[in-house]
Amino acid sequence: MRTMLCAAVLAGLAGCATSRAPLNKMADARGEIRAAEQLDADHVSTASSYLSLAREEEDRGRRLINSGQHRRAAFVLERAQADAELALALATEIPARAEAERAIDRVKQLQSQVPATGGSGVTP
Repeated sequence: MRTMLCAAVLAGLAGCATSRAPLNKMADARGEIRAAEQLDADHVSTASSYLSLAREEEDRGRRLINSGQHRRAAFVLERAQADAELALALATEIPARAEAERAIDRVKQLQSQVPATGGSGVTP
């Protein structure tokens, strides 16, 4: 009898842990989506598609949790988090790349304005 009671308690605890896992994944996905939104990922062409996908997957994960499909929800929400992280990375990388290209262009412009010196680089 005592063994059965312990087994029932352990099964109940395992069930609670299983139902919490998708909720944690949903919170993680929501956090990444918000971070991407704060960096205006919606306005970066390549990032916006991944952000939209992450939102759709988060919504699907929520529906799966509500229907009791916690295992599938965890996988879908993990994918939502990954897509949101990608949107965040793209939203960060693309403007940084554009800024770097502008800096390179500015350096080239300044170099073209400086007269070429002799081989030693020292002016007499």
